[in-house]
Amino acid sequence: MSFDFDKAITPWPNAKSLLHADFEADLITAKLLIYYSLKPKPLGWNAAVLSLQQTLRAYVYLVRWRAENGLTSNSLLTPEWFDVFDRGLKKDGRDGLLPFASRAVSVFEAYDCQATCKTGPVATPKTGPPFRP
Repeated sequence: MSFDFDKAITPWPNAKSLLHADFEADLITAKLLIYYSLKPKPLGWNAAVLSLQQTLRAYVYLVRWRAENGLTSNSLLTPEWFDVFDRGLKKDGRDGLLPFASRAVSVFEAYDCQATCKTGPVATPKTGPPFRP
């Protein structure tokens, strides 16, 4: 069993993944979360691969939300921040946590500009910077 921890945390054009140095502590936390969730009960709670993937996905959403709100560490999460998180989650589920619409618009605008502004290829987290000979 293996996991892909290369999950986008911050949006384009300044995209950073969970593997970026800024999120080193979060990567370690994600790995420990997976490890300990596989321990026997009462400590562990996961017994299937799908459950592990859901656990990782939930943590990644928390890190994305935290980064969106300028919180660089889990230690900065206060009861007040929990209330903000809880309200967003209860209002619209995971869509209430992050501004997905505006993130998508910025990607579409970059694509359109690439075609009309003659700026060349757009770099993405997966492809890296565009190649220029």
